[in-house]
Amino acid sequence: MVGGKTLGDILTFVLFVSISRQYGQEGIGQYSFAMAVTGFFAVLADFGLYQFTIKTISRDLKIIKQEFFGIIITRIIISALVFGLLLIGLYFYDTSEQLKLVIAIIGLYQIVYTIMEGIGVIFIVHEEMHFVGIFELTTKLLIAIIGILLIVMEESLISVILIYPIITIIQIGIIFIIARWKYGKFMLVFNFKDNLVNLKKSISLLSSSFVNMISMRVDVIMLGFILTVTTVGIYNASYRIVFVFMMFANFFSLALFPQFSKMYKDSGEKLIKLVNNSLSSILLFSIPAAGGVFILAPKIIDLIYGNEFSDSSVILQYLTGIILLYFIERILSILLVSVDKEVLRMKCQWIVGIFNVITMVLFIKLFGIKGAAFSATISLVLLIAIYMYYLKTFINFGSLIKRIFICSVGTFAFCFAITFFQINSLVGSIILGSLIYCVIILFFKSIRNNELKMILDHLRNNSV
Repeated sequence: MVGGKTLGDILTFVLFVSISRQYGQEGIGQYSFAMAVTGFFAVLADFGLYQFTIKTISRDLKIIKQEFFGIIITRIIISALVFGLLLIGLYFYDTSEQLKLVIAIIGLYQIVYTIMEGIGVIFIVHEEMHFVGIFELTTKLLIAIIGILLIVMEESLISVILIYPIITIIQIGIIFIIARWKYGKFMLVFNFKDNLVNLKKSISLLSSSFVNMISMRVDVIMLGFILTVTTVGIYNASYRIVFVFMMFANFFSLALFPQFSKMYKDSGEKLIKLVNNSLSSILLFSIPAAGGVFILAPKIIDLIYGNEFSDSSVILQYLTGIILLYFIERILSILLVSVDKEVLRMKCQWIVGIFNVITMVLFIKLFGIKGAAFSATISLVLLIAIYMYYLKTFINFGSLIKRIFICSVGTFAFCFAITFFQINSLVGSIILGSLIYCVIILFFKSIRNNELKMILDHLRNNSV
């Protein structure tokens, strides 16, 4: 699943870069603004049913055939209503017809994509995540290939983004057929009262997802309203690089979600062990990733977007802290839902979401585009601090601090080496940095006794 989703998002990123180079800061600004605004409508269309379905069905697979069809029908009804709401809003929105059309098409895509994810839940609860990865990959592969071909043919931005909803709708039909073939026919029953009860139960998850979207995308929206759409293009060029790492965090936490939920029901000790092992593992990757992106930001921007987006390199450096923070936040967020504290999570996210909106407006007015990056980072720090306070019984803080220290020492060492030797090649810098980081962290006993031992044991088992 992680592999398929990762490749899918890499392809999406390639298409994003192609759009940036073909249509410039204005075109990518419109695209990015539309994605940010319609993301809220997608959250509303999902209505928290994605996480609710995983949590509920993973605990009792017997209810799939009785309730799954009803949940899908509920999704379709809500999605239709939400898309209608989006169109009404666009009618009254005072902007160019081009931007309105871009928002409408991207909005349709994001809304129908939630339906596709909703159907994919049935594979997740059966722990056959590789199917979800395949669906993700094929959808984004087709979108990317056709989109890039249209760009090469110098078609308009509208023609390119029209591919998004068309491919997704076709995929929905294919996934539903495969689901019925693998797990049998679902009862074609829609009970209004039962599904209304499910919606009521998922409201806290909806609210949590909505405020999480505020925290993630209020920067782009506020930049679009307070500054210009072109500024959005400069900012989002940097943010998309960070977003690639954020997708890894989402996939990692999603893979842990069913396990967290089951272990909370069966074994508290195993859950605590898995939580701390997961946090230790992601720090081993996310800290050097953040440091590497920070030190190599100018080279990364120049390679991907060209000289036109040179201003984005400084913004990327301001955003690198999010790479580390988002990995931690995703694990803690999923843990709260798994231990039946989704209402608490919602309250925490609303508090931080309001803080984020206030600081975002203030900092953009004071510091411009850099203020958006700073506000996004400190808001995420605050959210993690609150989560950790309520989840302190699950977290071994001593072990966590030691792991942060180890990874920071390794990261500082390779950043110093790259700066000192002034390597011009981006690939050469990455290779040198990776080697230095691995050598440094292996000096620490805890790494040798845990991660290194696990890797060696895995290699021995495979060789046998």
